[in-house]
Amino acid sequence: MLLFKFYIKYIKLDFEYLILILFSFFGLYILASSSDFLSFFLVMELYSLPSYVLISSKIYSPKSTEAGLKYFILGCFFSALLLFGISSLYFVTGTTNYYILQELLYMK
Repeated sequence: MLLFKFYIKYIKLDFEYLILILFSFFGLYILASSSDFLSFFLVMELYSLPSYVLISSKIYSPKSTEAGLKYFILGCFFSALLLFGISSLYFVTGTTNYYILQELLYMK
C-alpha cells in the first residue's frame, strides 16, 4: 500500500483512473465470493470493462488505442464463449450453482 501511494504521487494519476482501478479491484474481490456461474460472468464483465478503458486511456497513442480495441474484441469473444459454456452446462444440469453442480457431478 505504501508503494501504491508513492506510485500515485510519482505519476500523478487523475481521479478517473483511480475510480477505474477501484472498480476492477472491486470486481476481483466479488469474484472470490461468487457461488454461481451467472454471478461469475457478471463479475468478470465488471472487472473487464474498466480494464478496456484503462488500456486505451492514452488518447494520443495509436498503439494504446489499437491494444484497447484488440483486447475488447478478444474479451467479446471470450464472453460469448463463456456464455455458451454456461448455457450448455445449464441445459445439461438445470442449474448454475457451484454447490448443486458439485452434488450432481459426484453423485454415486
